[in-house]
Amino acid sequence: MSRRAIAAGTILALWFAGIAALAHRELFRGAGEELALAAQRVAPDAEYYAVSAGDRQVGWASSTIDTARTAIVVRDILVATRSEPPGSRLDVRVLATLSRGFRLRTFDVEVGDSAPTTLRGTLNSDSTLTLVTKTPGGRPDTTHTVAPGSLLLPTLVPIALALRGRPRVGQTYAFSVFDPVARRPTTQSVAVRAESLFVVVDSAVLVTDRGRWTAAHVDTVRSWLLEPTGTDGALLRGWVDERGRVVDAGPVQSLTAHRTAYELAYENLRLENRAPGTPATAPNAPVHPNR
Repeated sequence: MSRRAIAAGTILALWFAGIAALAHRELFRGAGEELALAAQRVAPDAEYYAVSAGDRQVGWASSTIDTARTAIVVRDILVATRSEPPGSRLDVRVLATLSRGFRLRTFDVEVGDSAPTTLRGTLNSDSTLTLVTKTPGGRPDTTHTVAPGSLLLPTLVPIALALRGRPRVGQTYAFSVFDPVARRPTTQSVAVRAESLFVVVDSAVLVTDRGRWTAAHVDTVRSWLLEPTGTDGALLRGWVDERGRVVDAGPVQSLTAHRTAYELAYENLRLENRAPGTPATAPNAPVHPNR
């Protein structure tokens, strides 16, 4: 897998928050019962994001959490049009499966469109991480490395603070993170830099004669700025709410993201790209872009 392709995948860390463990000092004291209790507070959820370059929306993103009796599944998707090369598309998909005891079991990262580059990780019972990398037209490459039981993906970090209560400005937290660029586990830290209020659109209405969805209702969300303390690594800068779900993030590689209603994040782009003459009717049941 090329470093450029894997680096593109880390863009997701700006926006997407899935499942994380407690902060470093709690993760490494072997509190399995505490992790299991924290996991019970995780509920099914779906968030959507408008991805922009400057003042122009160029894509959409989604982050969903599904819970079952024995597993927690986090799906993150980012699709955006890139300026270089002109007309090219950035398509990144991350799937993480965790146990109900807050242990990462497997993860899959896909970067690309019809023939994606893929990276699959499996956490084994002997504390090793098996990585299988496959590039288009190439043969799978398998490697093994030692990994801590508390290993997280970059996309699974932000909610860690929420599991411990409201973030507090000035605090710093460390995590064991799988760095998809270096393709190895590392210890990375994130600091709470600021606190602010954001206005987020949480519902939309279709204006048929304009063929566009517009905001129907907005909500005020208190958010905290999380920022990595080092210059390297896979953790990126973004604002998260008290649940650890990303509200606003970027820029990175000229892209920014802002949480919004599903219709503003996804449907408006679909309507813009629909065939000429197709009516802009409101769907009876909006189709989830993850399906």
